[in-house]
Amino acid sequence: MHTHTPTHTHKRGDTFFLLLQLPARFPDGLFADWAVTSQLRTVRGQLIDNITAAWADPVPGTARVISLRCTDTREWPVGQAEFDVQLTGPDGFVVSTRTVTVYITRDATRHAYS
Repeated sequence: MHTHTPTHTHKRGDTFFLLLQLPARFPDGLFADWAVTSQLRTVRGQLIDNITAAWADPVPGTARVISLRCTDTREWPVGQAEFDVQLTGPDGFVVSTRTVTVYITRDATRHAYS
């Protein structure tokens, strides 16, 4: 059992981009035909944003790395948030990754949107 929650720091306004690798205990391609989805939420459960989730290595027989991306994070609230990745099999079976804590910080340099 894992006793710590993974964490990530993200600066508001920057593109959110992460690559998540499946643990070695899962064989290559086990989840290749499964859909992946993700959402960023406050610790109270309020939706902040939908995160674009996709297989980064969609070659048949691999499917080990999940790409998470959100281009516009300007409106993300500063503070603690969380996400996980939900994998849904063709038969509707659903499993989720561990929840990851994200600390959203202020950006000092702002573009035209400031």
